[in-house]
Amino acid sequence: MTREVLKSMLGIKLVDVDTSNARTEQTGTCELCFGTQWCDNPILTFENPYGDRVKIDGYYWSWGDYLELEIDNYLNFSDWLPKQDVDWNMLNEDGYEYLADLVYWYREENEND
Repeated sequence: MTREVLKSMLGIKLVDVDTSNARTEQTGTCELCFGTQWCDNPILTFENPYGDRVKIDGYYWSWGDYLELEIDNYLNFSDWLPKQDVDWNMLNEDGYEYLADLVYWYREENEND
């Protein structure tokens, strides 16, 4: 079976979280809702069992609103992730949206811990 055929796989690892672009950002789109807030602007790097890597923004901007994926503990998330059946193609193609789904499932499983 070739790497191109394999879509879902176990063993996807979170190998880096880069918050070097963290800063106070202006939010809002008009005088009524302008403000500032601290934004970590995390970039998460994932690696599959073949050594292929992908970087995905862990945040999203929409009309002046800053949305950041809420991962309470990156170490716990990085321990949980390799045990999940992750679609590598979806992670590459859909980036933030698919990562948001993974984070949601992680939080669902760990909310009572």
